[in-house]
Amino acid sequence: MAQFTDAQFQQLIQAMRRIGRAGSFAHCTARFKGERDAAVVEEFVTAISVYKEIESITDADAVKGLQLLFEGYAANWWIGVKHTITTFDPAIQLIKKTPLPDWRIFASIVETKQQQNEPTDSFVCKQRLLFAQLAVPVSEEVQLNIVFGLLNTNIRERVRRENVKTFEDLLSTCREAELTLHNKGKPKCATEFVRCRFCRETNHSEDLCKKLEKRVAPQQQQQDEYAKTQLKQEQTHNVRGDPTEAAVPS
Repeated sequence: MAQFTDAQFQQLIQAMRRIGRAGSFAHCTARFKGERDAAVVEEFVTAISVYKEIESITDADAVKGLQLLFEGYAANWWIGVKHTITTFDPAIQLIKKTPLPDWRIFASIVETKQQQNEPTDSFVCKQRLLFAQLAVPVSEEVQLNIVFGLLNTNIRERVRRENVKTFEDLLSTCREAELTLHNKGKPKCATEFVRCRFCRETNHSEDLCKKLEKRVAPQQQQQDEYAKTQLKQEQTHNVRGDPTEAAVPS
């Protein structure tokens, strides 16, 4: 991308003005929906300001053409205030201060819950930013109740609401809960060295040793066969009766 110095940029603007054609926002692609994100507002204002300069749009035409760039809530808002604006600069200042209705801000707050891996600090910061935009502010106690109910379940189960009096308390206890969850999910390292007592090899214990299993298998088989023989003899003896038992005279 080519880089221009301030002097070159001014020369370019003047050259465009000398063309003598009246510009408009008809082909401007920037759009504004009434967002309260400062970065979004600044990006929009910068884009239309530069476009106005390059296209040599007069203040009167710029103010008239702004309605082409507004969408949604911003479009409705502009219809209500445009009669009070006659020049471009006041329009820019008004755009930077465009308020959202409190009900829309509350809707944004309650529909945004903390995601599974979202840090609590980041989540609370975004929610407090929305609360700060309310025309009628609410108490910190009410804010805490709302934000607490929007916390991720894993975090909320580890924080006692009655112990949280301020947002500082909430952030402090939530950080401890996050640390507990992190350590709980962290795989444990093996701290005990395992060596087989039979073959002296590592990575398995005596009860899992294949060499020991082969060694004791024949002995175990003999024991099993002897046990079966004894059991069979005992069963045969029980069926026939004891031959040493004397007959009882009548």
